[in-house]
Amino acid sequence: MPNIYEITKSIITRRGEPKAAFVGEINLPEQYPPSELETFWKRLQDLDPAGHYNGCIWFQSGCWAYLNQHHGEWIWDFVTVPPIPGYLKK
Repeated sequence: MPNIYEITKSIITRRGEPKAAFVGEINLPEQYPPSELETFWKRLQDLDPAGHYNGCIWFQSGCWAYLNQHHGEWIWDFVTVPPIPGYLKK
């Protein structure tokens, strides 16, 4: 069963660079320096797999994902942001 670190690495690899994120008490603020991203990954690796966590990732693309547990497994539910229809653009 994949842990939170593994599924987070997987979604970021597939969906692109995060703009900001949090998992439980672990935060990755907007405009983070590279060192803060490294700390974020290290702290994720140390999470207790049996713990209960809230989490959200905002991506540079404007999409986001929230942490959810489904049948005892952690997953990131990814939410896409629909494009603005042409008639609303100037």
